[in-house]
Amino acid sequence: MRVTFRNEKTKAERDVTADGVVAGLGIVPNVELARAAGLDVDDGIIVDEQLRTRHPDVYAAGDVARFFNPALGSRLRVEHEANANTMGAAAGRAMAGASVRYDHLPFFKGRLAA
Repeated sequence: MRVTFRNEKTKAERDVTADGVVAGLGIVPNVELARAAGLDVDDGIIVDEQLRTRHPDVYAAGDVARFFNPALGSRLRVEHEANANTMGAAAGRAMAGASVRYDHLPFFKGRLAA
């Protein structure tokens, strides 16, 4: 198969012929509204263990939220459907008044196509 790569900055294109392709794609989180609202932003919207931002009535979840993971000992932002679903459900429970501590350890599963 032939794949065309394009550099978004320079717009330069390059064709590569390969038997297969594995793509690891990432996103740049859209944090402009959060930044304009005065929320803490650092490669995502910073949230506490209950997924609250610095403002106690504003929560963030999914690809845009940067949370502390105690098992890994660092803040991270996870771009994966499983994390977005788990985090979204936890944020919803927290907004509804439940005592939530988001310490989900992200995981990835997949399969390689032959």
